[in-house]
Amino acid sequence: MSRIVKIGSGIALLMLLIWAVGCSQDSNQALFMAVSKGHTATVKTLLAQGVDVNAKDDDGVTVLMSAAYGGHTKTVTALLAKGAEVNAKTKDGVTALMVAAQGGHTATVKALLVPSVDVNAKAKDGSTALMKAVAKGHAGIVNLLKQAGAKE
Repeated sequence: MSRIVKIGSGIALLMLLIWAVGCSQDSNQALFMAVSKGHTATVKTLLAQGVDVNAKDDDGVTVLMSAAYGGHTKTVTALLAKGAEVNAKTKDGVTALMVAAQGGHTATVKALLVPSVDVNAKAKDGSTALMKAVAKGHAGIVNLLKQAGAKE
């Protein structure tokens, strides 16, 4: 029974999000909603409908950052495949890699370590993804970042 409800809820969400794409003002909001829930199939559908893969909120948070925050690795991978800007920064200079590293999302960090990523990007406060991982005690992520060229 719960599987049926879950499937039904997913279909309802997909229908709502596709409808929202028709309302240009709401299309980015629909993408953010799908990304935050880790609904990768819905994200792919929205992107196929022309929603901006680099959509940002008023603070400069991108959908890629939102996916990274939730540790939604499959969604991160889908966004990157559609051209999401891996080095985009919020108004505070935070990147998706910093968000994933701080959150302890190892698989997501691995997904973000694409050739174009700046592993040494600094936020306005001077912090880096490596510093955030160290501060949170995420040793595995610290090692990944160092292997990718992150400097202390």
